[in-house]
Amino acid sequence: MHRCVVLSSAITSHTKILKPLIAVRTCLIAPVLAARMAASLDYISNGRALLNIVKGGATNDLKATGDPLANAHDERYERTVEFLQIIKGVWENSRIEYQSIMADTETDQGQQKMNFKGTYYELEEAASFPPPVQSPHPPIYFAGSSPAARKVAAEFADVYLFWAEPLEWVEEQIKELEHVRGQLSEQTGVKRRPRYGMRAQVLVRDTEEAAWKAAWQIISK
Repeated sequence: MHRCVVLSSAITSHTKILKPLIAVRTCLIAPVLAARMAASLDYISNGRALLNIVKGGATNDLKATGDPLANAHDERYERTVEFLQIIKGVWENSRIEYQSIMADTETDQGQQKMNFKGTYYELEEAASFPPPVQSPHPPIYFAGSSPAARKVAAEFADVYLFWAEPLEWVEEQIKELEHVRGQLSEQTGVKRRPRYGMRAQVLVRDTEEAAWKAAWQIISK
């Protein structure tokens, strides 16, 4: 995330409408720090930050970056749930505090700080300030086709992402997420409907032949 924020800060300072989508890897950064960095980018870009929450990918890469859950697929999603609960919580609390300051009123100190105790994170008096520009917070993007991934997406994602796959594959994934979303709504009474997005890599080369060559090189690995 650190490199993404640096690059995004540079890009947004030279653009007016482009919205950078920042990859936030839950295994590499503490949630409160991620919330603060994202809120700062949202502030200086005047509300253009987008967050892609990444729980991890290839096992070898996770091991190389020191993730203790490299071989624990479902546990990585459980950690992601706590991660998202925290960043959304500190954002909400910072907005309450900011509104009280602007109105010149006092709020309950318990609302301004966040305490959290879970399996993977434990916080005391956590805060993130100033609040994000976007309300209630920068949009959360999420991807993944496993049952654990769909459960997290149904609960937290503002945008559920797909690769550029055959349409029937995309249609099936949407149906599966809508089913999980319906179950979650029945259990919690909370009705939320994520949007859907598609990710595609664009390879730019001097010739079509060179572009296809680069594409096949990527696929070969």
